[in-house]
Amino acid sequence: MKSINDLIQSAVEEKAAIGAAVAILQGGEIVFTDGFGLASVELPQVKVTPHTLFAYGSISKNICGALIMRLVEKGLLRLDTPIVHYLPDLRFSQNEAYGRQITLRHILSHTSGLPMAGKYWGPRDPDSLRRSVYEQVAHFAFLAEPGAIHLYSNMVFCLAGHIAEAVTGRFYDDLVQEYLFDPLQMRRTTFDLCAAITYSLALPHESDPDGQLHLLRPLPDNGSGHPSSFALGPIADLANLARMYLNQGQFDGGQFLTAASIAEMQRLHASRRITSAAHPLAHPNGGFGLAFNVGRYKGRRVARHGGMTPGYNCFFDLFPDDRAGVVALTTYLPEHEGRLVELVAALYDYALELPHEGVVYLDKPKAISLDADQLRPYGGDYLNVETANLATFLVVDGKLTLQRGEEILPLIPIGNDEFYAQVSETYRLSVAFLFNSDGKAAHALIGGQPYHPIALDPAFTPDSRLWRSFAGVYKDPSNMDKADILTVRPEDTVLYIAEGDYEVAAKAIDGRCFLSKLGLIEFEDAPAQDLQILIRGKATRYYPLAEQEYRANGVIRYLVDVPPG
Repeated sequence: MKSINDLIQSAVEEKAAIGAAVAILQGGEIVFTDGFGLASVELPQVKVTPHTLFAYGSISKNICGALIMRLVEKGLLRLDTPIVHYLPDLRFSQNEAYGRQITLRHILSHTSGLPMAGKYWGPRDPDSLRRSVYEQVAHFAFLAEPGAIHLYSNMVFCLAGHIAEAVTGRFYDDLVQEYLFDPLQMRRTTFDLCAAITYSLALPHESDPDGQLHLLRPLPDNGSGHPSSFALGPIADLANLARMYLNQGQFDGGQFLTAASIAEMQRLHASRRITSAAHPLAHPNGGFGLAFNVGRYKGRRVARHGGMTPGYNCFFDLFPDDRAGVVALTTYLPEHEGRLVELVAALYDYALELPHEGVVYLDKPKAISLDADQLRPYGGDYLNVETANLATFLVVDGKLTLQRGEEILPLIPIGNDEFYAQVSETYRLSVAFLFNSDGKAAHALIGGQPYHPIALDPAFTPDSRLWRSFAGVYKDPSNMDKADILTVRPEDTVLYIAEGDYEVAAKAIDGRCFLSKLGLIEFEDAPAQDLQILIRGKATRYYPLAEQEYRANGVIRYLVDVPPG
């Protein structure tokens, strides 16, 4: 294997990353840390160092998880107490019974039953986290009963952060500073962009059609999303968090968390059912613990969390039983993500002191035989709410098939309600089904992503006259991005929806619900004198305060924004 410096430097030169900072841990200690590439193509003299700040993205969720576990150890919180005990004024308008069941364990394991939600730009004041919980999250529509299925959620994670505020009487950012950043000597990690720009900050980039690199401006910033995202810091700080986990909660002679708390965080709570996946780096994301993805790599147990925001791709990957780990912060280009994945696999092998032979794809699981009668319960239509992808399972010539758009894939059964489709020589798509106690299919997991049964009316005829009432401009008043506006316009028998200059035709699946490349769009069925509400991602019915109203064409309309990734 190349030296670690040569390995990373060659990947940067091949555009796996514009800038990168990497730390390797072995024996519970940091054995390597360095920076590579540029902080900005506009300032080529500024190189990345171990002290350069990057946007951690969703690694912020692990920071929140560690805070919650510290408060649990202090007796201020309990993982299995319903959260309404801590927030007695919280009411879930879409399903109060499910709302009364949600616990911190459900939130930290992404099994609350609530959808993804979240946005990149939002209010920045210290009280914005509390407001978002009551004005937005409380109106989210449940997609599953709490505890039933893994549904990765950004905004829902912020419930945990506000609960920490509620039991301590302090703002979230102050709590994280006292309970995590200070004791773990994470001296430059911050949620404050104004503080971050006083240090060297690695900036995100994009490439234009001619291959020229440009900075992505502005940086996302949303105070109501801090428990989920938006932390910024250097590799040196994040490596300290890794050291603590790998040393059974000890850090520089003190006990930060108990070994029992860490074991609970890194225990499987919800499986994504991807046992048939071919790529070895799919399996570290096989399930979720508490604020950790958990899985396996070459037989080793993995506890990790990734972080992606526009222009950043970050890795916080631990091998608890080996006391080894890889922490990597990068500014990357999506078109070169495959090369970055190759680098991460090599870093895994380096940390584990294993020979590296490139990406070695895993063998196919053993197939079993099922007849048409055994396959019939799996048939039906399923919808992924976040992406608006529609999947149809049919039994054809004694075999189960998956159809998504024009793609038709035969499925190979491997047992335990699990199948896979051989999409290409190196790509296998995992498919699994979950059933209710009455034997009816409740969910399908396709590539680990949740799909939910939907009853489509084959005789449905779109009502273009109704669509005229949907026409208008929509904006989420809590989204501080002034350009983030949707425009809806009907034209003959087609409803068009535009996000900025990007316009798509939407496919109606019932009178008020549409599938589009912008996601699932649903218009509230409300009396004419009431507000019309646009629901994107079916995340919420959102009723903002009067002073936050957005007016267009004399009618007040609202949008809930659910960004990808």
